[in-house]
Amino acid sequence: DAAHRDYPDLYQAYYDEGLLEYCGLQTRESMGSFALRRDELLAKTPLSAAQHRTVRIAASIKIDYDYQDHGLSGSRQWCRTAGHEAYDRFVARYRAQAHSNAVP
Repeated sequence: DAAHRDYPDLYQAYYDEGLLEYCGLQTRESMGSFALRRDELLAKTPLSAAQHRTVRIAASIKIDYDYQDHGLSGSRQWCRTAGHEAYDRFVARYRAQAHSNAVP
């Protein structure tokens, strides 16, 4: 897929955000970190609105297919592993950013 190939980091951020949604792991911290990561990537590599939309849609389609591939019982294990790994990455980033912005 071209969106994954051309913008792998942004694609992964949107994929992981979708994984958090499917797994019920959206919290203030995880979503705050997703927004930080997305904004950082878009600042580093500005995209047109069409390019950005293409990446978001491609990641959304992939996460939908992956969820369907795991099935209902398989998705529980998927969420316990990949879902929590995505959550931990996002939350660690959010906490690190919040800590670095704290006033001494």
